Parts: sequence; C-alpha cells; structure tokens
Amino acid sequence: MDEGYNNYSSRMEFIISKLGLSPLAFSRLLGYSRADKIYNILNQKNKPSFDILADITRTFETVNIEWLLTGKDNPFKALSPDLITSNGTNESITVTKSNSSIIPKCITVDSDEKENIIMLDIRAAAGYPSNIDNPQYLSEQPAFSIPRPEFQGATFRGFQVSGDSMEPTLPNGSWVFAMAVEDPNLIKDGLVYVVIKKSGVVVKRVLNRLKERGQLILKSDNSTYALKTIPQEEILEVWAVKALMSFDLGNRSADLYQMINSLEIKQLDFENKIDEIMKHIKKSGEI
Repeated sequence: MDEGYNNYSSRMEFIISKLGLSPLAFSRLLGYSRADKIYNILNQKNKPSFDILADITRTFETVNIEWLLTGKDNPFKALSPDLITSNGTNESITVTKSNSSIIPKCITVDSDEKENIIMLDIRAAAGYPSNIDNPQYLSEQPAFSIPRPEFQGATFRGFQVSGDSMEPTLPNGSWVFAMAVEDPNLIKDGLVYVVIKKSGVVVKRVLNRLKERGQLILKSDNSTYALKTIPQEEILEVWAVKALMSFDLGNRSADLYQMINSLEIKQLDFENKIDEIMKHIKKSGEI
C-alpha cells in the first residue's frame, strides 16, 4: 500500500489517523509528556528514531513498522484497532496492548487535545473491569480536566469510594483522583492505590510483594477489616491516589462536644453511685 504515503511524515499521519488518535494522545500513549517528537516527524523536521519506533512497536502491536519505514506491505499487521469517533467534546481513544500491561487501555481528550479525567462513580466502577478497554463505555462517563500542574503530564482518573473500609481517611461516597501506574515496580508500600482487578475495584493501602510472592497485599485503614491479597494475574490496572474530594467534612467540634458531654454524664453517674454507697454505709451504722 502506497497511495501517496511516500514519506515518513505522511505515513505517520496515516497511522495516527487510523488509530483514531490526535498527535498529543498518540504521544501520551507512547509515554511522552509532550508531543514535540511526533510533531517534528509530522512536520518533516525529523525522521522517526529507533527509540520512537521501538515505543510504537511496544504500544501498538498491530502497526507494521516496515510499512512506516518503507511504505511496503500494509500499515497494519492484522485488522486495525477499532476506529473511535468523537462523542460530544470528548474523543475516546483505544489502543491494543499486551495482556500483561497495567497501563490504561483507554483515555479521552477534549476538543483542545487535552487529556480528560474520567470519573467513575460506584455504579460505573462496578462495570469498569469488564469494560476496561471499551471506548464506548468510557466515553459515556463524565470527564473533565483540571488546569493544575499536579494533574499534567500523566493520566488521571476519578473513582468514588464505596464502604467504610478506608475510614476515617477516605469517607464512604468521597472521590479520589488517582494517577496511572505504568510499572508495577513503582508501587510503594503503605501508600493508597486504586487496584482494578478482574472481579472489581478496590481502594486500599498496598504492600508490594509482586517480586517475592507475585501478589499485592491490601490493607484497610479501618482496623476491623482483615488483610487481603491479590495475585498478579488478577490485576488489570493500578492507580496511585493523589487527591481526595469529599462532601462530608464532618463536624469535629460537634464530635468533641459530644465526647465531653458523654464524659460529664459518666462522671455524674459515678458521683450518684458514690452518694448511694455512702448513704447505704451510713444506714448500716458502719460510719
């Protein structure tokens, strides 16, 4: 297949277009925080380097590197990935990756090619593991961006907390904003993560024992919950919690007053019992 794709620039543009991506989204999925490397190829300033070609091969298994370099054969080794169309202001993006990868399978970008934060409430999170690479499913979820440097240069996702296992740190119904973990070795002991496993979504503190035992150990902040383990083969994605949004700030002053009131009542009860004991002793003539 040639059909006018007679240079690196036009062939790269064709690949990106057929994958349903923007140059920025394509760059992000390759692991680049900026799109300069790809734009330099598209603008015919540079040829694709060996590192870029290796990243494309690693990330997009169906892309035919021989065609990208020479124009010979077909652009894709097999059927191309599903082509994704715009849905409102969000453009859903899907890529084909290795089954062992924990890198997010889909992202969305807005009309300015800025990556969105997809929000998954309790109900949506229940269906997330089975739709983890379903662009239609993810495009139906609320998504927005936060113009803060803390949320730039990485993929973030919002998850709603369900249950009291992480209280008081994470109240039931609160939201966490979590950054995608691309390398399991980067999972640090004692920090809070959202772990996407085949059977569901959990938010826990994690002890990384993937190297020693091939598993993650999950710990709740609520001491009434026991430790749990997840074998590596059950893990689909891991997200490091970076921020919390809660609509239940509690009332620490009220809690303190309630505690003081409770102590005062107990003290009063104690004094009443002492009085009764003293009266009884007096009646018995022991004093």
